[in-house]
Amino acid sequence: MIRLLLLVFTLLLCQQVLAETLEPDFKRVAYFASWSVYQGDFQIQNVPAQKLSHIIYAFAKVEKDGNVSLFDPNADVIKPYGPDVPGLNYRGNLARLFELRMRHPHLSIMVSLGGWTGSAWFSSLAADKELRREFAQSARRFVDTYNLDGIDLDWEYPVSGGMTSNTRSPDDAANLLLTLAELRLALDQAPQGTKKRQLSIALSPNLMHISYLDLKKIGQYCDFVNLMAYNYLVGGPRINHQAALFPDINNSVRAILGQGLPAKQLILGLPAFGRSWFLDQEQSGGDAAEYTGHKTPEQKKALFLPGKAASEQLPKGNRGGNAFDVRGMADLLQKGAVIERHDLKTSAFLVHQELAIYISFDDFQSARSKKKWAQALGLGGMMIWELSADRDSILLDAIDRP
Repeated sequence: MIRLLLLVFTLLLCQQVLAETLEPDFKRVAYFASWSVYQGDFQIQNVPAQKLSHIIYAFAKVEKDGNVSLFDPNADVIKPYGPDVPGLNYRGNLARLFELRMRHPHLSIMVSLGGWTGSAWFSSLAADKELRREFAQSARRFVDTYNLDGIDLDWEYPVSGGMTSNTRSPDDAANLLLTLAELRLALDQAPQGTKKRQLSIALSPNLMHISYLDLKKIGQYCDFVNLMAYNYLVGGPRINHQAALFPDINNSVRAILGQGLPAKQLILGLPAFGRSWFLDQEQSGGDAAEYTGHKTPEQKKALFLPGKAASEQLPKGNRGGNAFDVRGMADLLQKGAVIERHDLKTSAFLVHQELAIYISFDDFQSARSKKKWAQALGLGGMMIWELSADRDSILLDAIDRP
């Protein structure tokens, strides 16, 4: 009996080691949003870490004076979410991530600084030499304090775009390089015996935003670049894909590689959410069923290329705004929705004819297609935003599978 138990344990251990060493040069990155513990009660313990190489914790707050602080102290370090970890003087998600890495030593845990609502002060602090230095040193202290493996800089966005309340400047692109240089220097001051700290950035897929930046020089400071290859279309008067491989993602990736960023440093992002619209039946000339793609190949092609007219009112998604996660879409499937696919785009539509709802999203099949495309280009891996929206690991399974 003991021999049998030992054999079973050995097989399980080998299976885990095998799972954690497949495609070691292809990064499998995913963001864990701090608010996941409230939104649907998704915990660190739910994360299948054996399928990931990196978890990026979103977010830490960047103050006006360059100080890096906790975004949500209760979720980050106060609430237990499980037994205390021996030797740690904090709890919360950050303690659970520390524990997760202890069980999966291959895993890198990083923290993302900024984000959509947290980029207000990047421009002003990046323009000031002393503030840049304080920011970099504060970020390093944050990494040291919470036993992290690196920093992801999510400045949304240098030069233009982002929230209207953000500071911005034409000099942002140059100052971003100076900020990354300071961060790289600070992170390289790791205590002796610790592994090299990593630095990444989150990059907009917008071609104008890409054109502002010197991606080749960014690659000299960063270990990798996470391309947020989604939200190409968020709302507006036309229904179309929010993360189409062709032409949108292809155009972004070609522009980035054309600047000289090595392909192995570029990580292709996947959205674990769908964007939705109501069909404007009056402007589109009929009921929703006429436009679901159930007719000839020519009609299917015509549906997606120009986009059909959308109502001014957007559906209310279960992830906020007009965004749906996998479970929200599963609920619609149970109510009669169907999945439509347009081969040239690779992403899918979930269509509910009676409700006239269209949701553009990525599923297992489209994620597999994007992975094969990324590997053919020699890209360094794939990223998911974010784990709680993929709680059934549909996309993660797709990018983890060789």
